Amino acid sequence: MVTAIRTRITAGHYVPGARLRLNELHGYTGYSGAELRLALDQLATTDLVNGRWWVADHRPGDHAVRRTQSLLTAVIDHGAYPPGTELPMRTELATILLVNQVTLSRALELLAAEGVLLLSGNSRPRALPRPRCGPSWVGLPPDFADVLRALPQGRSTGASHSRNAIRGIRDTARERWRSGICLPADAMTLQETLQGDILCRLVLSAYEQVADWPAGGYPRLRSAASRAMACAHLPTVAPLHERLFRFTVLATALADLADALASG
Repeated sequence: MVTAIRTRITAGHYVPGARLRLNELHGYTGYSGAELRLALDQLATTDLVNGRWWVADHRPGDHAVRRTQSLLTAVIDHGAYPPGTELPMRTELATILLVNQVTLSRALELLAAEGVLLLSGNSRPRALPRPRCGPSWVGLPPDFADVLRALPQGRSTGASHSRNAIRGIRDTARERWRSGICLPADAMTLQETLQGDILCRLVLSAYEQVADWPAGGYPRLRSAASRAMACAHLPTVAPLHERLFRFTVLATALADLADALASG
């Protein structure tokens, strides 16, 4: 029993810092609550579990800050927030990026020091001009072939593309992220494949709407599509909890893109 739980932890099935819950472990192992309590107390004497059954976090202390900084840089470089435009309010940004306010503030300060953003008091962060360091398809380019090359290959069928279904995927992903419990690897791969299909369909739909419009047209649609493409380029070859992070931020971006498409 201890070995089964240890293996589940070391395989990355839990987001570091998540609390191990008896009902979830009972469903996985079949052991009783009393047996599981003994096993968890034993694991709490190791470096895998802290206190009353919290999964230990051995990542660098600034991991969340650096990940937020990197993702937000990619989002800006992909054209989601052109130079001179304001980013969303900090509360909305924290929700989009799956971080708390403290982590977000530290990441924004680093980006301001790098000249990526302008911070001024309580005002919304503002994107500053940057060299074109992202892919050639930044901000939905006029070349349709560039869009196709940037999208995931081997697209599948079977994913639901209705606005309500995409919102449901987002809500389910956020709830799973909050619980700290990841899907098994095979199930995660399937969900990533279906999500890739949704991404392709929505981005191509967005391209069809903006292709004949000037660069400044449809700012919300362009921003949502660019953010989705940036999130999609996070690695899928990673621990399960990092793949869950990618899936959840992309699910949020896709829901926003579906809303933007619906509003026209």
